[in-house]
Amino acid sequence: IHTFHSVYRQFPVGESRVIKYRNGHPLLSWRVHLLPFIEKVELYKQFKLDEAWDSPDNLKLLEQIPEIYQNQDYKGLGNHTTVLAINGPGAVFNPSEKLHMRDVTDGTSQTVLIINAGPDKAVPWTKPQDLTYQPNAIVESLGDVQDPFVVMFADGAIYPVSKTVDERMLLRMFQR
Repeated sequence: IHTFHSVYRQFPVGESRVIKYRNGHPLLSWRVHLLPFIEKVELYKQFKLDEAWDSPDNLKLLEQIPEIYQNQDYKGLGNHTTVLAINGPGAVFNPSEKLHMRDVTDGTSQTVLIINAGPDKAVPWTKPQDLTYQPNAIVESLGDVQDPFVVMFADGAIYPVSKTVDERMLLRMFQR
């Protein structure tokens, strides 16, 4: 994510010359756009970036889920992932916004970008769908997560968080 930001001057969300949208919605997941930065350039080159994730051309690539997006704790998810960006009020990965590191005014070590959500929230890895939290039921929004569940902060740090965390604190962690 940091390398993508260094190259394109934005997080991997928000319409740009790299990330294509149709009718206000991204065609592919941010996970696809990170492929060149996780040593999967050849796979990235196979995607039709101007076509939706479920187009016939892109659907053929769904089974090639990179290991980094597979959850070893939840077997049997196939081409689905629980590695989801947080979106919701004030989050960094809202699909309608093109944000930059400077927009994380709470500090990158205080703001969660990614969560390892519960298996009931798993999505096809190329689909531009993530975890939208509900401010008034934030822990329930995460699905059937393990305790503790794992999050990645905007500074790249990965930490476990207890399901018993104060919901107000978790809300502040999800907002930039």
